[in-house]
Amino acid sequence: MKRIILINLFLTLLTIPLAHSQMGRFHKFSLNDNEVPSQVIESQNKHFPNGFVTNWFRYSNLPEGNSTGSYYISNFQFEGSNSFKAYYTDEGRLVSHVKFLPKFALPEQLVENVGSTYLNTRIKSGDLIKLYDYNMEVYRLRINIEGLLQYVYFDKYARMLEGGNLPFEVMTLN
Repeated sequence: MKRIILINLFLTLLTIPLAHSQMGRFHKFSLNDNEVPSQVIESQNKHFPNGFVTNWFRYSNLPEGNSTGSYYISNFQFEGSNSFKAYYTDEGRLVSHVKFLPKFALPEQLVENVGSTYLNTRIKSGDLIKLYDYNMEVYRLRINIEGLLQYVYFDKYARMLEGGNLPFEVMTLN
């Protein structure tokens, strides 16, 4: 029994550096406007002409197999809300945009589906994610299940989506 406990402890300690190294591959850097390529700024202005960018970031060192490798991210105000983000490639192609949604702004069907699927759950907030490469809209909801924060995903028709079937980009947008 003692040997089994020691083996489990060793294996647990062995996985900590591996998990950290995987997380360490993702880096988000704050940028000044003059550090953002002009084609990215032009694309932002084209897609969100009345938007006001509050700050820029670069998200880089993404895993192998990702189509872009890195993103430029704009946080911006648009349509009376300051809860938008847009993700661009180095060339200025809009990959995705995300709109933060407080609980009261979520579609009623989504709220009902979460309540019927997960008992003793509290919805904290959500995001509406538009993925341009996939012509797809996804709702990402932050929910509390027995004190643990979890994310659940729904399509625009309020049907639940499994995380394993979602594009990589949905899982990495923050």
